[in-house]
Amino acid sequence: MKMRRPALAAGTTSPLSPPTAAVSAHPFPPTNHKLHRARIRLSSSAAATSRWVNPRAPPPRRGAGGSGANQRLHHLVHLGDLDAALLLVESMRDPERPAVVPCTLLIKKLCAAGRLDDAERVLGASERAGTADAVARNTLVAGYCRSGGRLADAERMLASFAASGSADVVTYNTLVAGYCREGRLNDARRLVADMPFAPNSYANSTLLKGLCNEEWDDAEELLSEMIWSGCPPNDLTFSMIIHSLCQNGLVDRAMGVLD
Repeated sequence: MKMRRPALAAGTTSPLSPPTAAVSAHPFPPTNHKLHRARIRLSSSAAATSRWVNPRAPPPRRGAGGSGANQRLHHLVHLGDLDAALLLVESMRDPERPAVVPCTLLIKKLCAAGRLDDAERVLGASERAGTADAVARNTLVAGYCRSGGRLADAERMLASFAASGSADVVTYNTLVAGYCREGRLNDARRLVADMPFAPNSYANSTLLKGLCNEEWDDAEELLSEMIWSGCPPNDLTFSMIIHSLCQNGLVDRAMGVLD
């Protein structure tokens, strides 16, 4: 004859039941501090990266960095979490160094967001680590040139790069375009004349475009110099010149350009 187990009263547990672990609240209250949130996202990204393994994934691109920190950095930049990415770059220490590809992408996104000072912090960290390249430097110069009122910072960066021997023709061309965009044609002409590289078609065409709107005599002189130096403007620049002349009522000169 089977014996029935007596029913348990409500709210009680059987002595044979395994003990249930008590669930306690998190000992630290949540905070809205910006840096704390960035650190939490950074640690979560690190955990997610460590769990994700794809044996068929291609090797990282050259300059992308194969370390775990650089993989997290690339992941954060791709997600647009600029605060956590900036924190990670500045926390990297040897032997892990910020790789050039994610840092350049981060600089570009920070410039697009108007955070130019933070972009310069990223470039500074890359320079100290010895991983910065011309693309990263020129990206920051372009960001300063496109932001109204920051040409002085672009000039400062160019002077610094020129002193260290890291400025190239693209750096100078970028500042020339910035001068022309702001209507500072005399500064643009001075920079083209003083640059340690032979001015290429981009620099001359950019300056020529600016001169066409205000100083056609100087533009005509520059056009002749470009043709005789074997560096003539491209078809797009010629079309721009003719259009500008016609708009200003200088049809005869436009016909002369065609000849």
